[in-house]
Amino acid sequence: VIVSTFLLFNYGELETNPINLWVNENSNVFQEKQYYDEHFGPFYRTEQIFVVNETGPVMSYDTMKWWFEVEHHITNNLISDEKISFQDICFKPNGDACVIESYSQYFHGILPDESTWEYELQTCSDTPVMCLPDFQQPLKKNMLFSSDDVLNSNAFVVTLLLDNHTQSANLWEEKLETYLLNITVPEGLRLSFNTEISIERELKGNNDILIICISYFMMFFYASWALKRKWGENRLLLGLTGILIILSSLICASGILSFFSIKSTLIIAEVIPFLILAIGIDNIFLITNEFDRVSAVYKKYTIDQRIILAVQRIAPSIFISMVAQCGCFFIASVVSMPAVHNFALYSAVALLCNFVLQLTTYISILSLYEKKYGVTSLPDEVDDQSNSRIFNGYFNLISKKRKLLGVFASWSLLSLVFIPMIKLGLDQKMAIPQDSYLIDYFNDVYEYLKVGPPVYFVVKDLDLTKKENQKELCGKFTTCNKNSLANVFEMERERSTITEPLANWYDDFMTFLNPELDTCCRVKKGTTETCPPEFSPRLCETCFKDKDWDYDMTGFPEGNDFMKYFKIWIESPSDPCPLGGKAPYSHAVSYNDSTIISSVFRSAHKPLTNQQDFIDAYIDADRVASSFDNLDVFAYSPIYIYFAQYKGMIELTLKLLSSAILFVFITSTLLFGSLSTAAALSLTIIMILIDIGGLMKLFKIDLNAVSLVNLVICVGLSVEFCIHITRAFTMIPKGIKNDRDSRIRHAMLTVGKSVFTGITITKLIGVSILAFAQSQIFQVFYFRMWLALIFVAAIHALIFLPVLLSMIGGTAYIDNLANENTVSSR
Repeated sequence: VIVSTFLLFNYGELETNPINLWVNENSNVFQEKQYYDEHFGPFYRTEQIFVVNETGPVMSYDTMKWWFEVEHHITNNLISDEKISFQDICFKPNGDACVIESYSQYFHGILPDESTWEYELQTCSDTPVMCLPDFQQPLKKNMLFSSDDVLNSNAFVVTLLLDNHTQSANLWEEKLETYLLNITVPEGLRLSFNTEISIERELKGNNDILIICISYFMMFFYASWALKRKWGENRLLLGLTGILIILSSLICASGILSFFSIKSTLIIAEVIPFLILAIGIDNIFLITNEFDRVSAVYKKYTIDQRIILAVQRIAPSIFISMVAQCGCFFIASVVSMPAVHNFALYSAVALLCNFVLQLTTYISILSLYEKKYGVTSLPDEVDDQSNSRIFNGYFNLISKKRKLLGVFASWSLLSLVFIPMIKLGLDQKMAIPQDSYLIDYFNDVYEYLKVGPPVYFVVKDLDLTKKENQKELCGKFTTCNKNSLANVFEMERERSTITEPLANWYDDFMTFLNPELDTCCRVKKGTTETCPPEFSPRLCETCFKDKDWDYDMTGFPEGNDFMKYFKIWIESPSDPCPLGGKAPYSHAVSYNDSTIISSVFRSAHKPLTNQQDFIDAYIDADRVASSFDNLDVFAYSPIYIYFAQYKGMIELTLKLLSSAILFVFITSTLLFGSLSTAAALSLTIIMILIDIGGLMKLFKIDLNAVSLVNLVICVGLSVEFCIHITRAFTMIPKGIKNDRDSRIRHAMLTVGKSVFTGITITKLIGVSILAFAQSQIFQVFYFRMWLALIFVAAIHALIFLPVLLSMIGGTAYIDNLANENTVSSR
């Protein structure tokens, strides 16, 4: 079976596209991205560079001279192995000049004179329309400098846009990355940058496989030592077998799900081995310890008889735990977000495979091992721990029931105060190594970038050849609808994160037709042929010369005339008429010969400096787009696809965890036959989750898809901590008193040690290695969060749950397979 699934595993795929991790293909935000790409082309690739002086103004003539040389080399001389240059793959809205958003373009890349550079730079940044770059779009100073006082800015920003999405662009970006990493920067300056491929390359380099291997080796050595017999004999083979079975369950799960085309992810590949190791090794301890306990009491039984008896005793507890944990993960798999959905499926199937292999393969190997290496005679004395100092102190502690309940209740109430303070988001810096060059870049974005991400409002299926529909979009004219697109956005600029004026192509188009603007819509005199820009004004006349045109929209073209003049406008450059549509709007309107299919209205958010800002920006844009009753419109920005998940994250988290706990309650009620016992178990898990929530705030762990998966894991691992004690409390051997205190004493003496050594300690060993992981995602969301889980779950399972069961625990059932004498063997 393992070999067969391994063959299937080889056909599995690893999902590395971040978009496919956070949104489902059927989600609105994904469909909107697809629509935008199909009608306006994929969003251009962005290369961004910061040059920073942290102690004073970044601008000086020497700095300017150095940067002009660097920029010229990048945009003209930097050649990839395919002989591709920036000029071959850059974004050219006019068809000839590349978009280079840099202050150098105020001067068309030609170094100004040393005596006048300050005046010219200040003048151009104050009135950018007077210093248009070759691509004919004004460069506002907030796009280029960290301050409105450009001469005293601490940083300048350069952005290069690529309009090529093939391997050629990747290869050129690799050359750019290498060049910038090795560039010599003038003293006192610092350079940071990001290319389109940077994050993916850094993520691939952020490999924590070594950490996983070390964790497995440490678990092997601990298991081999902890599984030793009471008289000191180590069982290395059993420890190794346990680890190999866990690895085999991972292979089986991957093979099965690969067969159904369910892709793995980097998080799945690096986290599930820890999860299955943490749960799987627990069962190895439970099975082996139960066999040792049975062997100590039933010395005359054959090994096969002891194995059967041990399995009969412990398998129901392991089965209940498996059902509860798999159920939690299968519930989580209903979430459409692929990162959560796939993780939950891989976890559930891996746990199921682990359960089957442990109760078949491991049992078989344990039987063979004991037959070959087992001792022929067992010691007559059994280590009686029921009266040991440690256990007496422990039972004395949990006898203080009301005080302990007060402490735990106060802890949970305090945690409830902190839970609403948990922030949403996942900082990109956490996903990359802490020594990555991108850390400086992200810090500079938050510190020095004074323009927010663009937002595009896409209007679909609106027949703009009709004037009543035109009034739904316009803003410059007196008869525009009060709640038109442009008017609503003007109001939104005062109260939302969308602050930039709306680039309204319709307003510019109609103003372009104004006959008083003799440099705009021109035709050759006496004809309908468009006048080229270089033609003398004496040879041309305005195309609306003899037509009505007024700000109340009188005379505005409709029907076929609308498309006739639109085609003139969309091909007109920005020089001599800045209202020409080719440069700013050639990629903003999707049309055919008879109508406008859809169009884009561009704005931008305020500078966004943290994750909550990005989330608020998406929520604002989505709210605005949904407010138009008469328009089919949606908001698009390349960042939205990563932040759409947070719109319903809190509700999703509550529903998911509530469903998981409800499933645990129903399952435990059916399997234990007691509502009160199931309620005690479920209440303990709820309190663990509440306390984990409080620690998330204290440990600065934000709520996102990664931590949501972890919270689902928390439910599963909490079940693992608590379920065995609960069953031992419910199923008691003959001879044990049927009062709650005696039953909880029996439960803690029989399985309490396994919960501590086989569950708590094993998890601590596995998690402690994560402190040395390269990425903060591992350090924060797995080391800190799992460490908190182990600490909280262990305390609740070993102290709070016994107290609660001793007070409200339900009916006990006699376990005919057990014997009261076996209690002492624990």
